[in-house]
Amino acid sequence: MSVFAADGRRGVALLLALWVLVLLSFVGLETSVFSRADLGSARYLKERTQTYYLARGGVERGLGLLAEYNLRYPTNPNLARRMGGETASGPQPPLLTWLEDRGIDRVPLGEGRYTLRFEDLSGRVNVNRTDQQLLANLAQLTGVERARAQAVADAILDWIDADDLHRGRGAERRWYERRGLPPPRNAPALTISELLLVNGVTDEILYGGGRYKGLARFLTTQGTGKINANTAPPEVLSAIPGMDRSTVTRIVRERERRHLRSLNEVLGDGAEERLAASPVLGVLSFETSDLAVEGLGELAGSSTRTRIRATVGLLASGVILRTWQDDGLAGLPLAPDTPLTLPGGA
Repeated sequence: MSVFAADGRRGVALLLALWVLVLLSFVGLETSVFSRADLGSARYLKERTQTYYLARGGVERGLGLLAEYNLRYPTNPNLARRMGGETASGPQPPLLTWLEDRGIDRVPLGEGRYTLRFEDLSGRVNVNRTDQQLLANLAQLTGVERARAQAVADAILDWIDADDLHRGRGAERRWYERRGLPPPRNAPALTISELLLVNGVTDEILYGGGRYKGLARFLTTQGTGKINANTAPPEVLSAIPGMDRSTVTRIVRERERRHLRSLNEVLGDGAEERLAASPVLGVLSFETSDLAVEGLGELAGSSTRTRIRATVGLLASGVILRTWQDDGLAGLPLAPDTPLTLPGGA
């Protein structure tokens, strides 16, 4: 065998060895990357689970407080005795004030904390229980042109009502079907985002953008249809037919000083009798009937956060859970016909 042939074979062997080392390096690097990814996924899953239960703990705490309030200050005086609660003596404090006094902000728990927040949905317009004029007024106050606001209000109510007769500028099943669009629900809306399916309702009109403030922040699908004068934004109060700007200004000013219980406290004794024929009294209320309870779970030293939002109704018979929204549920009613009754309910 020649020296050159031997050297050639040794060179080939060396090249093969080098290629094997390169391949092993790539395999090792890929294994390392996947290992880090697996560790990161495991850490995220752990933190996500922890923050979920922190948020859930906050919501459960909120629901418990509402049940406690309902027992202490029951609309139905037989409820507290039946449930074994102690009815509080003295004047009944406003619900939101009572909740704030319970120390609900940023509560430490285990390795993290939860933040609990309440929103009075009675200060919004229940899109399922409103009328065309109020809805059109509200659309105008959020920046929608008058004619378009009337059309949007008609179309929203056509989407919700049970018949197939379209209003003046609305749209019913035939209009949607001709354009290959989902037909109207012809039943109460389940979520506000559903209104994006309604003819004329754009993302900007519903959520804001450009000159539009957005309708969504003033709407809800829950509640009695009454609007709580103590918590409603000025835009909502101004949208009520028959409500003048001066009265809105006085309501906003007076409620900053105390919890209002009637229009007489704003306009003077006898105001409600003078306004007996006005649509204002049919819409306005001074108490909370529906709330959103929101829990935010956070961990120290982590950017992972989880938010859970539930909506509840406060009835004479107790506190009922209407919807539950987290990453797994889209905020739809849990059981529309038989809402879950919490402790404190009948």
